[in-house]
Amino acid sequence: DSRLGGRLMAMHLPGLPATDLWFTVDKRPNVSDPFRFLADRCNINYSPTEWSQFRATDDKGNVVTAETLESQSRLSQAVSNLEAAWARGDFQGEDDLSLQAALRIYGWHPKTPADWAIEYYWFQLELVAHPSALSAKRWLYLYGPGGLFEHQDYQRVRNSYFGNRVIVNCLADTFRNGNNDPRILLNTLVTEIQYSDNGVMVIASDGSRYVGEYALVTFSLGVLQHGDVTFTPELPFWKKLAINRFIMGPATCVYTIFSTRVERPVAKRYMYVSDSRGLYHWTMELLSVLELKFNHSQSYNIFVTWPVGDDAVRIESQPIEETTRELTELYRHQFGPATPVPEVRVCNYSLNPLYYGGYSGIFPLGATIEDLDQLRAPIKNRLFFAGDAYQDNLYARGALVSGMETAAAIMKCMNGGSCTLPQMADEADNGDDVVIDRC
Repeated sequence: DSRLGGRLMAMHLPGLPATDLWFTVDKRPNVSDPFRFLADRCNINYSPTEWSQFRATDDKGNVVTAETLESQSRLSQAVSNLEAAWARGDFQGEDDLSLQAALRIYGWHPKTPADWAIEYYWFQLELVAHPSALSAKRWLYLYGPGGLFEHQDYQRVRNSYFGNRVIVNCLADTFRNGNNDPRILLNTLVTEIQYSDNGVMVIASDGSRYVGEYALVTFSLGVLQHGDVTFTPELPFWKKLAINRFIMGPATCVYTIFSTRVERPVAKRYMYVSDSRGLYHWTMELLSVLELKFNHSQSYNIFVTWPVGDDAVRIESQPIEETTRELTELYRHQFGPATPVPEVRVCNYSLNPLYYGGYSGIFPLGATIEDLDQLRAPIKNRLFFAGDAYQDNLYARGALVSGMETAAAIMKCMNGGSCTLPQMADEADNGDDVVIDRC
């Protein structure tokens, strides 16, 4: 790539290099949080994001906000009942089941486009997989009472239109010597990694070779699953199994640019309720998030939506004219028939060979805590792995925590100590730190 940040990509829009604008922090002020520390160090202003207010229309232009709120209420009740059962210990000793099946037990039976849209927003958009493919026990462990995400909240970057990429560059500035530090090799495509008991050699597409005692692999899980990088010798079978048990979901972002101001109902979010599950369900106005603090012309509107799953791949694959036609139809349903034809730009997370996916979700049904530990484990105490897929925290936060944790393990290893990483907590874990060794 030509810049730091990986999937924290930038897409240049009119006066606005659009990027991810959110990160998660622990809401408890007395708890140390790496993202809050970096945001404060980098002078980034942020505040909680309001996700609950929306306006819903169907594919005929009818306002269906009330029906959609009713669907959300029923799903919320089913989730509350499920969490209460988890807290009572009803699932103790039982085999795992899909999140879809668990919700069905407690009354969630999605049947209408409004039901599908709300379910998509609650689960698939965030976890990049349908509830039928997700582990109910792991979801409850993370999102239920006392779970990891109980105290985390989405924060919105307010004083930088470079979003959380500012944090990436600020972190890099703590060790790099300017923007052209010769130790950082951009636009260098890795094609092979050779490893042994004595060290690691990395080979690039131009034939250049880089030798070290240790290497930290931060390719996305999608790149590892596609096998575009050759490992010599081959990765052990246990590592291949772990890599392919987890989800690197197809996901993309679609920016819609109107060159003139669009008359529209004011809302925090816009929902499109249609028979096609996941088709541009959730949309938000980007400039309203940025609050026009950067002297942007107010003569245009920019909206963003996040398709995931098969729709993401289809949108990335189809001609931009077809995507423009779909979005023009969508916005005319939402804002009225006079809405002009917009300019559309599409991210390429899912088909880009540097990513092969947008982000990793939580445990798929059938995966175990041992699988996650094997995914995280180094090979021969020389080849280490880190990234958003290797941590329960998910997204950029998971990548940061995973990188910090793995870097600490490498440092201990270099100094003659243990090369292992702490074992991830299981659903029945008592909180004690346990280490594994898969070398």
